[in-house]
Amino acid sequence: MKMAVETTGPPTRQDAPAVSVLVPLMDTRGEVADHLRSWTDGQTLGRERFQVVVASAATDPAEERRVEGLFAPHDVLVRDPGTSGVGLWNVAATRARAPWLLLTEAHCLGDADCLARLVQALEDDPELEAATLEHGHVTKNATGELCERWFEQVYRSWSSPGEWTRLNLVGVAIRKSVFEAVGGLEPRYGMFCAFFLSARLDERGVRVAHVPGARVFHVHNDTIRDHHGHTMNHARGECEARTDHDAAFCERYFGPEPVWGNRLRYRPEIARPAIRALVSAGVRASLRRRTELPWLARELGAWLPAAVAGARPHALRQRLSFTARQSVAGLLPIARRWRWPSFLEAHRDAVRLARLEWVRDRVSAPDPPRQADGRWSVEQLDAALAGIHGLERHDGDWFRWTEPSVAMWLAPPSGDHVLTIETRGVRGAPLDYVTGVYADGRRLPSDRLLGGDDGRLSISLPSAFGERAASGGLTILARPFEPEAVGWPADVRRLGIPIFSVELRPVP
Repeated sequence: MKMAVETTGPPTRQDAPAVSVLVPLMDTRGEVADHLRSWTDGQTLGRERFQVVVASAATDPAEERRVEGLFAPHDVLVRDPGTSGVGLWNVAATRARAPWLLLTEAHCLGDADCLARLVQALEDDPELEAATLEHGHVTKNATGELCERWFEQVYRSWSSPGEWTRLNLVGVAIRKSVFEAVGGLEPRYGMFCAFFLSARLDERGVRVAHVPGARVFHVHNDTIRDHHGHTMNHARGECEARTDHDAAFCERYFGPEPVWGNRLRYRPEIARPAIRALVSAGVRASLRRRTELPWLARELGAWLPAAVAGARPHALRQRLSFTARQSVAGLLPIARRWRWPSFLEAHRDAVRLARLEWVRDRVSAPDPPRQADGRWSVEQLDAALAGIHGLERHDGDWFRWTEPSVAMWLAPPSGDHVLTIETRGVRGAPLDYVTGVYADGRRLPSDRLLGGDDGRLSISLPSAFGERAASGGLTILARPFEPEAVGWPADVRRLGIPIFSVELRPVP
């Protein structure tokens, strides 16, 4: 196994520097030596007061020699052939001698007063644990102008009242002890690692301040394709992070994510029983209540592509949309005022495409439905429900709205059971809107559904239906509730059942 190799010389003075500038040798966007020179030679802060640490995957010896030529004796170049990407920041941090780390990128430049203003702020507030810096822009073409406009829009949204502090690897300062305490950056999360680190720090109550005048300039991508490549890396990393951590934490900080939250929905094993249930309900509606046919047909259309070919049809459609919009934004000779809307649409497409492709490639066939008695709060059912919306609060407790058709990947053990869904009457009495419960596509008799004024839907599952549920799960259908139609502004969702908890108990 290859070990990291460090190149350094003796320090120029005995005192440790105040801050170590960490730079991973990747995504340079030009000559990296020109960017590094803004740190090594361009700062007004005394050179002995800061250290530059560059981490390399040891893939370009000539570039490394140019970097070393800029170093003071106490700077460090760390070569680690076994590490690339985000992990290089962690490698650099292990060689940092200062109590404070400034994480930045190889394509960024430090303003002349950046480190002087930062160190002054740290000395003025000894209790500070992390600091955000000002971010400027270097744009070289029309793509850079679009990126600059987009980043400024993002930065404004981050500074809105009530928002938690996001750290940006363009330039952020953090105590080395705090960085180590939270485990540094997670390489598996790609460029999403900074968001995740920010959330971890906020959760721990870490004191973060902004340092006016400590500015780092971000050199933007030359092409739309490169910009969206980073966007998709960020989106895939978010999916990895959500896989590793509980839904309440992730949705608190990153919001609900429909593709990831409904990742099981894209599995044929989940979608096909739902299709059978919807077809059965459609046949009944055609004979008894035809007014329900439109919403049943809409639900059928939503589940059908996954029933046929999983996430692939969704990803293909998103790829076509993304390619077309990216071409308009970056390739076609059109007026700049038309590029901006296409740029935003292509960005949204890139995010959704990355998530769909992650689901396509990473979400395997689910295990058989969970067979167990017990009670589960809705945030514990993250991998057992498909056809859901994000977590919300009601009287201090978490709940989720489902879509009009929801697949529940739960099944009782052998014997007769009662399944109870706690709705707390948020939408009224459950029996007023629940139209059917299906086990592996087979309808449960209506007299098996019980609901009271306490906002609970109780479903009597005889042993035979429990066995069918163990094969293909449960599908529950509910007439759509459209919030916008009753005066809930800007809420265009189609809602089904509000679920606080689910309980499975054997019949005595």
